[in-house]
Amino acid sequence: MTCSGPQIIAAVILLAATSAHGDCLPQGSGEPMKAPPQGSVRAAIATSPANITVGMPFDVGIALCGASSRIERIAIDATMPAHRHGMNYRPTIVAVGDGRYQATGMLFHMPGRWEIVVTVFAGARPERLTLDMDIR
Repeated sequence: MTCSGPQIIAAVILLAATSAHGDCLPQGSGEPMKAPPQGSVRAAIATSPANITVGMPFDVGIALCGASSRIERIAIDATMPAHRHGMNYRPTIVAVGDGRYQATGMLFHMPGRWEIVVTVFAGARPERLTLDMDIR
């Protein structure tokens, strides 16, 4: 199954609400990413296709909230912590507006636990947000 850019963007959750504590409230279908305890940015992602298997290229829609007005750029990667290596591919990421980004060219080349890492550059210290995935 392949999806067009607008379909992927539509699948990305919209992080529209912020509480007094700065937490994002994801709406729609997406997976919230783990953020550093003192982090100012929150994120959620949605993959296309939704179910990823080994050797299948996929895209990632990213929705950020928090410090979005200060964001200079973001990066995305994935690693296998148990094996201490990452993907064999370098994804491309583009801003699509309103704190949303689209990454293309992701591929998990082996089964196991993967960690998707989104690094947000907004000021002096980058923030790393993570999401664990078990790929079979």
